[in-house]
Amino acid sequence: MFAKREYIFIYRSDKKWLYDNLPVKTKGSDHHALVDWNKMDNELLIIVQNKHGELMGSDEPIRVTKSIIVEK
Repeated sequence: MFAKREYIFIYRSDKKWLYDNLPVKTKGSDHHALVDWNKMDNELLIIVQNKHGELMGSDEPIRVTKSIIVEK
């Protein structure tokens, strides 16, 4: 890519040449479409519910927090 000053100069003096020689824009991939978020949510819900059940079934009292669920 040109430096800013050179780009502006060419833009002002010869737009046709500039647009003819710029690289073709590529369409970015839609990363959001690659993940099934509903499926991911359901899988994580099951994991968290299982961990919560394990912690609640413990003989010793334990404070259930997000970090405790993630650690175990």
